Amino acid sequence: PYKHEALIVEEKEELPENTIIEELNKGYFLNNKVLRPSGVKISKTKSNL
Repeated sequence: PYKHEALIVEEKEELPENTIIEELNKGYFLNNKVLRPSGVKISKTKSNL
């Protein structure tokens, strides 16, 4: 959770729950610390939306 921030949730029955589909914003690390988490689109099943 500290490396990625879910910006968009998309229904995808063929993918496992919480799979990253696309990176929307690049994240940055410096000396193993997160400066900015990546903004991502993740998958959810219809029953968990």
